[in-house]
Amino acid sequence: MVLEMKAPENTTIQGLIAVAPLFVSYLLSFIYLGIYWNNHHHLMQVTQKVNGKIL
Repeated sequence: MVLEMKAPENTTIQGLIAVAPLFVSYLLSFIYLGIYWNNHHHLMQVTQKVNGKIL
């Protein structure tokens, strides 16, 4: 996922609040991909043999 995150124009708290939804969506996507990678890594650790059914 690629999200364009630009620095806020205002250096006040209102400027940060304006980009907060984008930052939260970026953070959630990063967490989701981390969980997905961790599950995939664990699956590859317990796999002993790959056959046609698995593919």
